[in-house]
Amino acid sequence: MNFDRYDLAFPLHVVQITDIHLFEHSNQRLLGLSTIESFQAVLEQVSALDPKPDLLLLTGDLSQDGKPESYKILQNLLLPLGIPTYWLPGNHDCFATMEPILKVPPIFPQKAFQVGGWSFLLLNSQVPNCVHGQLSPPSLEWLDQQLQAVKESPTIVGLHHPPFIVESDWLDSSTLQNSQDLFMFWIGILTSN
Repeated sequence: MNFDRYDLAFPLHVVQITDIHLFEHSNQRLLGLSTIESFQAVLEQVSALDPKPDLLLLTGDLSQDGKPESYKILQNLLLPLGIPTYWLPGNHDCFATMEPILKVPPIFPQKAFQVGGWSFLLLNSQVPNCVHGQLSPPSLEWLDQQLQAVKESPTIVGLHHPPFIVESDWLDSSTLQNSQDLFMFWIGILTSN
């Protein structure tokens, strides 16, 4: 693999946030925690960063209840930051509900994009009404096509569900169920270059 091509990529300041679990009503709590207060505290830290992040990457479970109001709350909290924000759904999200809401710049719905010479590919590993994740054959095919299109740039692939066991009873119950397909796919990509 030729890594000289990566000289064209700039260092990026990326903030990745996952499992926000917002509700439609700001007084609702998850396991005794006010998720909106927790997220606001995170955003205060993000807004204090210097230099300002080049982008925010929200990697799923943005809502706990999948209600439009929870995504509108998220949108209203993110807009004042003015940071380009990209997202993907998690197992608690409702993709059909979030997609029409989370597309007001600087929040973008694109799942393939480039910033500073880096390519980002965001995969939907959501299986409706299930905690675990799965990448469908069309998702893996899309990933293949996208990787071929951006093979000259360093690429970050994001998804909500961990593709491997992390030795946590809580997290290991919600892993990607077909991680072997993803890993075999990667092996094929690496050996073909």
